[in-house]
Amino acid sequence: MIGTVWIGREVAGWDLLPVSERICEMGLIVRSMAVVLFVGFLSGQRPVDAALVKYDLETLSDKSLYVVCARVTGLESFEGRFGNQGPVILTDVSLDVQETWKSPDAGKIANKITVRLLGGQIGDEWQRCPESPRYTLGEEVLVFVRRFRGKLWTTGWLQGKYRLTRNFSDVRVVEGKNGLPLRSKRPLPDVEREVREFVRQSRKRSEATQR
Repeated sequence: MIGTVWIGREVAGWDLLPVSERICEMGLIVRSMAVVLFVGFLSGQRPVDAALVKYDLETLSDKSLYVVCARVTGLESFEGRFGNQGPVILTDVSLDVQETWKSPDAGKIANKITVRLLGGQIGDEWQRCPESPRYTLGEEVLVFVRRFRGKLWTTGWLQGKYRLTRNFSDVRVVEGKNGLPLRSKRPLPDVEREVREFVRQSRKRSEATQR
């Protein structure tokens, strides 16, 4: 399989740096910036890759339409198109919302939302995008969400999704990771206060510009 894949701002709309890639028969993706990534091209696997725009927590919060704590209740993969690419495998992730920290209309908070991601599995065929977040059924998550072309996507790709667990004191903890806006484990209440303050400041700035 040989072909050229283009993923950039014009295609993805946000969060990705322009990258021109050539998919080679041996599963090597050679980026125009001379970075080589081995994707393990196995039978039934389709390689997908992109370059990420790094966000801090304030930018992540500001760019998001929703910020919610939720439980993953469904995963549905299907073939579709992503920008000018296709067919690719996409997955719709169903989330039961438990807490809402940011919403476009505080008076109409959704109890359920569906977030789309690039990658997934249909039968024996699967596709994996390194920049896409991974969701599992039953998982509790903190998710930053924005709208793109009529669908909800995780803001900043993998930067916008975090697993929630509990510590020895039974306090919910956000499982951060080095290289992400949340770089380490943090108590959920601490993250909530910080995000809500970012949201408050962002709305205050927006109101000031409209006067």
